[in-house]
Amino acid sequence: MSELKARPRVKPVGGRWLTNTLGTGGADPPRGFNSFISYWRAQTGVANPACYAAGCPGAGTGGGHVKLAGSAVTALAKFDWWIVPACSRHNKRSSCGSYKAKPGVLAVSVEAGVGDRLRALPAEGKKLIAAFMGKHHL
Repeated sequence: MSELKARPRVKPVGGRWLTNTLGTGGADPPRGFNSFISYWRAQTGVANPACYAAGCPGAGTGGGHVKLAGSAVTALAKFDWWIVPACSRHNKRSSCGSYKAKPGVLAVSVEAGVGDRLRALPAEGKKLIAAFMGKHHL
């Protein structure tokens, strides 16, 4: 029996606060894609996106994993992972930051495998501690 996969959701998130999902650097892109940004481009039809973070002039050269949450604390209650175009600064491995998305930004849902989620757990715990200490980077 073949496994049915949900079609990725594309959601407008302009003006919303998004929180980086840590520990996703080793995650595998969806089958048929060589990177998360190529997956995002295929789902949105946007070839050369800008970085999602408001006020950032950078290009969205990477697919940043985020949760649709305004802080590290509220992100713990969110289980869906989303991809947004991010520059290297806003897609940094150590960033616990929450950033407001520019108007017109689209987020694309991405399925996270059990292994990917397990690898992200220690980083999510560190992020929570950093958030309570008022830090935005580990």
